[in-house]
Amino acid sequence: MPYDQCGLMSMCDLIVAVGGATKNGTVIFGKNSDRPPNEPQLLVHYPRRRHRNGSSVKCQLIEIPQVDVTFEVLGSRPYWCWGFEHGVNEFGVAIGNAAVHSKEPFESPEGKAGLIGMDLVRLGLERGRSAYESMRVIIDLLERYGPGSLGRARYHNNFLIADADEAWVLETAGRYWVAEKITDGVRAVSNLYTIGDEWNAAHPDLVEHAVEMGWCGSREDFNFARAYYDYENYSISSSLIRWRRATSLLRSNEGKITIKTFMEILRDHREGTFLGPLWTPGEDFYASLCCHERPWSRGQTAASIVVELRGDMPDILRSSCWVCMAAPCVSVFHPLYVKEVEFPSELSIGDERFSEDSPWWRFKRLQRHVERNYAFFAPIVREVWRGFERMELDRIKALERESIELMKAGKREEAVRKLQRFVKEMCDLSLNLAEELDIFLRRLDSLLPKYHDLRGEYLDRLDEEVGLKRDGPRRNR
Repeated sequence: MPYDQCGLMSMCDLIVAVGGATKNGTVIFGKNSDRPPNEPQLLVHYPRRRHRNGSSVKCQLIEIPQVDVTFEVLGSRPYWCWGFEHGVNEFGVAIGNAAVHSKEPFESPEGKAGLIGMDLVRLGLERGRSAYESMRVIIDLLERYGPGSLGRARYHNNFLIADADEAWVLETAGRYWVAEKITDGVRAVSNLYTIGDEWNAAHPDLVEHAVEMGWCGSREDFNFARAYYDYENYSISSSLIRWRRATSLLRSNEGKITIKTFMEILRDHREGTFLGPLWTPGEDFYASLCCHERPWSRGQTAASIVVELRGDMPDILRSSCWVCMAAPCVSVFHPLYVKEVEFPSELSIGDERFSEDSPWWRFKRLQRHVERNYAFFAPIVREVWRGFERMELDRIKALERESIELMKAGKREEAVRKLQRFVKEMCDLSLNLAEELDIFLRRLDSLLPKYHDLRGEYLDRLDEEVGLKRDGPRRNR
């Protein structure tokens, strides 16, 4: 059963660094998408499309009028979902969302109307040429159709929207909204409201509505986060810890942030703090930025993205996109491009049952194996992926320089082919290496003392639900 239909709110964490906060003066966007343990999150690519005048598009719950042109997009989505958890478009706009609970009531019956947060992420990417334009797309659609809900999971949404010049934090409650512009520095977004009494744009009736509802005493007393969040029914303790941790890590690296910095932040388990894991990350009792499968709190990181947005690069290289499947601490980021460079179609394979054809399930199988003895296995896997990512980052710098020179010489097709070969090679290598690691850990496991993980029976049930065999891939050696 999809997460949003089983009464649980997905946790997510988003980060951005703008202008002088990054080493190269670019904008870097990142997100961890937390979903249920057995819900594959697939990567998909849709080309730019022209649509018939008067046509419509079926989103998750409702059908709305289609625009004349939808832009080329790369997105990550739960296998059952029309919209995206996060993504980037051909103009170098990146968007992600995070669920949040508000006092503002839903107007429509469950599953009957409105646009869910993932609908709005995809629609913003398909229809916006800049961060601001994409934000206005989301606002206009939200004000027109209202928020949708699935099953018992009735939540509102925060959004982080970025391009090569700026970023916007958009926090919503029903059809009401408030937005903060970031042109320099760092910002984190999570499953709580963080905009208080200062903002750059807002719904014209935002303050008056809160006063009328009795959520604050007066206009002078108004604070969006205090007034609109439903603290009585939904705790923010875990979200607040994750948001403060992300903010602290961003600020400690300000001025020297790179793609690699973001990858490591998304892998964080609060190591070295008084809130660090008591035993292993998966047995932890407070969700960390990299969140693992725990029976007492079912969200876990299912997919991650890091995007460097570079306005001074040729259009093909405008977005340097790095994607990761399963928990990033024991998985790997590999590169993709939105425009012209062919997308590896196998990354779109997967459903509710384990399949050898699905890259997401193959990375999940490796993660499940690591979870059985995290303290021993995770450092081995992490060291392998660290070396792999270092190789990818070194090679891609040289490759992009070559591609720029080729395009200057009028050899665009050759530049695209070079990038395409690299993307495909890294995808294939990472999948093969994940399988080899799983085989190695299975053999090593037979030589080690057994570790009794608190989640052992829970992990067994998860594997059984989807037909994931404990013995892993079979090869003759």
